[in-house]
Amino acid sequence: MISFACPKCGSDILKILKKKSEGQFSLTFVCLNCGHQYKPDEAKQKYAPGSDEHNAHSAFDNQILKIFSEKGRIEAIRFCKKERNWDLKSSKNYVDSLAVENGFPKPKEGCFIATACYGDYNAHEVLILRHYRDNILNKSFGGRIFIGFYYIISPFFASLIRKSDRLKYIIRKHFLTPIIRKISRFSSENMTIK
Repeated sequence: MISFACPKCGSDILKILKKKSEGQFSLTFVCLNCGHQYKPDEAKQKYAPGSDEHNAHSAFDNQILKIFSEKGRIEAIRFCKKERNWDLKSSKNYVDSLAVENGFPKPKEGCFIATACYGDYNAHEVLILRHYRDNILNKSFGGRIFIGFYYIISPFFASLIRKSDRLKYIIRKHFLTPIIRKISRFSSENMTIK
């Protein structure tokens, strides 16, 4: 037996909203305990205690937590993605939720400056930068040093940028757009080589 629980409060008492947009249906869960709205891939799965599924699920969670504590968040997300064959976002949500439930600090999200400039964590330009960070920079020692340094300094600058439309425009035009062009060119050149 399986049930889906709210990622915020853990309650499995929910209402399902079904929406149709452009011929496609999408589901949204609404927790009747705390009112939190979330997508199905953000839900926590609950199994009946003592069931084979519960025991297998607990072993999987324990393995994720071990990887998280020994090798870090990114390796735990990679493991989850590979083992469950989930997409990256679902794997990230699952690992982050599990880690927070088990006493790890809530992770800081990246791309602070780009998110501040484009106004959306999932803007196309931000996704390009995040993909480059995760798939290129994170694979080298120097890249990981840069990422760590960026996470230290960028929240301060992002808070300043969020307050000024002029500053957003200047940084987008003179800093982010040229970088995104180079990254996009680099990615397309590498794709044709492979």
